[in-house]
Amino acid sequence: EARSVMDSVWKHLQAKLKLGQTQLESLRRRHVGAQQAQSKMDQVDGKFYEAQLRQVVANVALAEYFPAEATSQKVVIQVAALFGVRAERLEEQDRQVMGGWTSDVQVFRAQDIETANHLGFIYVVPHEVTYRSFAGKSPQTPPSAQEIAPGHVLISLQQGRPGRGLGNLLNPDLIGVIAHETAHAIHFLVNPGIVHRAPDELMETPSVFTELLFLRNSTLASLGQHVQSKMPLSEEAAAAAAISRDEWWLTNWLGNSSAVLAVDEVKDWETKTAADALAIIKEAFGRYSPFAVHP
Repeated sequence: EARSVMDSVWKHLQAKLKLGQTQLESLRRRHVGAQQAQSKMDQVDGKFYEAQLRQVVANVALAEYFPAEATSQKVVIQVAALFGVRAERLEEQDRQVMGGWTSDVQVFRAQDIETANHLGFIYVVPHEVTYRSFAGKSPQTPPSAQEIAPGHVLISLQQGRPGRGLGNLLNPDLIGVIAHETAHAIHFLVNPGIVHRAPDELMETPSVFTELLFLRNSTLASLGQHVQSKMPLSEEAAAAAAISRDEWWLTNWLGNSSAVLAVDEVKDWETKTAADALAIIKEAFGRYSPFAVHP
């Protein structure tokens, strides 16, 4: 069922992409010359020229309205409220942890609004979380929410640390990530252990809808306040970020979701090699890509 919905979206999306592809090809010809531009554009070139076409810099400029600590706190509290949960940020003296937490970590107590039952704690870690084992340092992982113990969920955002004298800022896409992962965290607290028994579709649907809700211009405007002037973000200015969430954004989302679905559909992974896995993922991603998938 999920695959048929994605196929239907892709069918309607391709017509909108045709104009964009023509514009990308024009940019490429001006950049590399007509002769080199005769070869089919691959995924890497497509991403490069797509970024120029969509003016991703607008997303970066808006980051000045979203100081990381204050904005992520607003997002966690508002996402929790959507699911009937009160998220209260704990100050250092309230955390009751020997030695305290690093000041970068935000800790929230979660409580059911209707019953007042205590649900657990959410820990938001903005920077890279890596683990060391006998094999050495683990590779960086994407942002995630993990149930680390009953009633305790860790959200790791995997942002780079700011340079000296600079505070962290969020762009609208990162706000979407926080909303997405917070929805997972609430899901884990309300339904302990669900991550081990629920299909991906059930796990991802609430988070994807929440992410899209927080990427709306009106929601971004309600969250935004300039880091220096303290001026609020207008809805008109927030609309600039919509450039980054057009048909190209949806195409990329379809490709990534298709790859996740394909992995879930394989039932005999024990018989597959690494090359088999790569071929399955490439085919699934390429199903919704206007470009040749990069090896």
